[in-house]
Amino acid sequence: MSGQIKGRMARGAVWMVALRLSVTLLGFASTVILARLLLPADFGLVALGTSMVAAIDLLTSFRFDVALIQNQKAGSEEYDTAWTLNQLLGLALALLLCLAAWPAALFYEDPRLAPIILALAIGALLDGVQNVGVVNFRRDLEFGREFAFTVSKKVVQVLVAGGLAWWWRSYWALACGILASSITGVVASYVMDGYRPRWSLARAKELFGFSKWLVVDNLMFFLRHRSSTVLIGKLAGPGPLGLFSLAYDLAMLAHNNLSAPIDRAMFPGYARLAGDRDVLRTSYLGVAGMTALIAVPLAVGVASAAPTLVPLLFGDRWLGSIPLVQVLGFASALSLTGAGATAVYLAIGKPRLLIWIALVHTTTLLTTMLFLLPSLGVMGAAWAYLAAAGVTLPVQLGTLAWTLGMRPITWLQRVWRPAAAATAMHLALTQLQLTLGDPGSAGGRIGQVLLVVAGGALLYVAVVLVLWLLAGRPAGPERFALDRARGVLAARLGRGVG
Repeated sequence: MSGQIKGRMARGAVWMVALRLSVTLLGFASTVILARLLLPADFGLVALGTSMVAAIDLLTSFRFDVALIQNQKAGSEEYDTAWTLNQLLGLALALLLCLAAWPAALFYEDPRLAPIILALAIGALLDGVQNVGVVNFRRDLEFGREFAFTVSKKVVQVLVAGGLAWWWRSYWALACGILASSITGVVASYVMDGYRPRWSLARAKELFGFSKWLVVDNLMFFLRHRSSTVLIGKLAGPGPLGLFSLAYDLAMLAHNNLSAPIDRAMFPGYARLAGDRDVLRTSYLGVAGMTALIAVPLAVGVASAAPTLVPLLFGDRWLGSIPLVQVLGFASALSLTGAGATAVYLAIGKPRLLIWIALVHTTTLLTTMLFLLPSLGVMGAAWAYLAAAGVTLPVQLGTLAWTLGMRPITWLQRVWRPAAAATAMHLALTQLQLTLGDPGSAGGRIGQVLLVVAGGALLYVAVVLVLWLLAGRPAGPERFALDRARGVLAARLGRGVG
């Protein structure tokens, strides 16, 4: 049984990675286009509005979908209660946003912010009426349906935002794209799943009992990921905030497109394996090793190639984001080495462990940011993220070791070779770009990006293989990747011969 679950988890991870890659490619293409149609201040203004929405949303979001997945016995009463509570919370969120719109505009001294927040409040109201039945896509490990549902919303958002930006040349294009995504989500949720929820509060106590910890985690999440938006927006204004927002999104590509979707896919499977800690530990270590092998070099690679990537993709007006991408990329890489813990804690029914780890990260981040922002400006926020990642990693590792009965050295054996190879790749790419300089023309920049990407990938793979061979070819992500590659190659050759 555990073998079947692991197989479905692996297929689910592929679907979720494909999902995130599809969403990101759509969003990235949209960002490249919008960055040339709009100004950094436009991005910063909408970032302030979405941060306000995120702040109130996280404080009122109990993430009942997590409770429904974790509880393998959940039935119609739990689903109906979750749907009812989501509607009530969506209404509360919309009302709070309406009340906060003008005070927020006064705080940031920008009257354009109020109508943006009011428009986004409509989206919050719509999200609350989405069909709760879509939770079954993940609960039943049917990730293909999850893929179609999420991508459909993103496609509509990109098309609406891009079209209106070309037509209006206004920040309203971004807000309208977000609204269009919410409308699509409501319609698609009822079309794609046949469950028809009814009003009920029968299981409210049980759902709140599990999800109360997730609300606290929401607060920590907001402080970790949105506090820089609030502080930079107030102290530096929309322009620097726009630079930081773009840099953050670019630096977090690997985390958002590999680590986060893998966690999303692993959680339902971990919940089914939670009764057997040995199997759960083995599964986690395998996922952690593969995440480090693939995601860490991507995060470091983006940071290393930033001097070439940023001017090519976004234009010279965004050059100020290059050092931000470089620092934030290494913060992302550090976080990725400890990825996967969230799904484990939720699966075993201990969401409170998330709170303590998040408290360490948030305290370090805010303390460092408040100290560095006045003297270093927006770069201070980037360095604060790197410091927080470095402090949190050993705490995360210690908690996982205690929870799973795992020796820290076992985890280190899975991740040290990818980390060392990524470091070597960074040093080589930095020197290569210094030697080449800025080619100036668009064609020259494209050629340089191709050279940097190809050279970095080849060097990383070579160093990883050498380190693995020197270590005596131990079991781990390298062997798994090679075995899978041999299997695929053999299958292809077999079909070719047949």
